[in-house]
Amino acid sequence: LLEKNFATNDGIPNLEKVCRETAARIGQPTRRRQAIISVPEPISGQTNWGELNGRALNFNKIEDRLAALEWYLDLALQKWKTLAPQQLDLGGFYWITESVPHKPDFHQAVAKLIHERGQKFYWIPYWQNRAGKDWRSFGFDVVWQQPNHFFHPEIPDSRLDDACDFAKQNSMGMEFECDGRMISDSKIFEPRFDAYLNAFEKNGVKESSSIAYYEGGGALFQLTKSDRPEMRADYDRIANFILDRQKIADQLFKKAETP
Repeated sequence: LLEKNFATNDGIPNLEKVCRETAARIGQPTRRRQAIISVPEPISGQTNWGELNGRALNFNKIEDRLAALEWYLDLALQKWKTLAPQQLDLGGFYWITESVPHKPDFHQAVAKLIHERGQKFYWIPYWQNRAGKDWRSFGFDVVWQQPNHFFHPEIPDSRLDDACDFAKQNSMGMEFECDGRMISDSKIFEPRFDAYLNAFEKNGVKESSSIAYYEGGGALFQLTKSDRPEMRADYDRIANFILDRQKIADQLFKKAETP
């Protein structure tokens, strides 16, 4: 995973390249871009992960799971230092698993490893795990709430309002979600794309909340390549939505930087 994320013309180096080329075209951004590196879970029960410092690790043991994570974090930080991006800052590490921890002490230990390295810890729990409201006790620094609305046509748009309200009550950001079905099955799924942006505008998320974006396998890129005007209009809408948010964030940043 790290080899791919740091490979030439892939992952972080490619993002660095695009940011550099974009800055040359339109100027440096007000705020430096950030990259967050995902952390795969060492799954309990796995016994054939391999060796670390000549010792075979057994993920039935919490100490071995943590040892593998510590190795992964240090290797990621080493690769970041070697790459030495000029356009990007390291924003921290993202916990991939979306379920609520059954053993909070393990996640607290993971958070401790990340915080000891001067980094932040991020998470995006799915909607059914309402215990995600306890995210601070698990050691996370920033959390976004998944509505899990787009993928299930039987779920009403009111789910988005409920998720926005839940996130606001618990100091969480929100996640936007879509995938390629808004193009291949647009009659059903395109309105669900619009529903997210409508709900985020109606509930004040657009102006005041952090937002994560899940777009399932390059859906937004597919929109730019579509020859259907309505698909291009969808892309323009979310592009302008993000642009508006960037302007708000830039203003807040400048205000904070002003003595």
